[in-house]
Amino acid sequence: MRSRNVISVTKKQLKAKKAETFLKNNTMPTFLKRYETMTQILTDQGPAALGDAYINLAYSLALSNKKGKPCGRKSKDPLSLKL
Repeated sequence: MRSRNVISVTKKQLKAKKAETFLKNNTMPTFLKRYETMTQILTDQGPAALGDAYINLAYSLALSNKKGKPCGRKSKDPLSLKL
């Protein structure tokens, strides 16, 4: 029986290597922008839309858990959610 040289890499090591490469290359993912001012950050609708999607997902999961069956809902005002 031949033995194989197997390189074992844990998920934690892989994440650390990706982070190290990211910092070394100083590159940003293509979907992220670099902002110069706080005004640019606060007026960009892209990240806000993504945040709304996450809130709607969490809201639907909470309602489904409360009702005991799948329930997909969209919140009208994410700042005033009530179950």
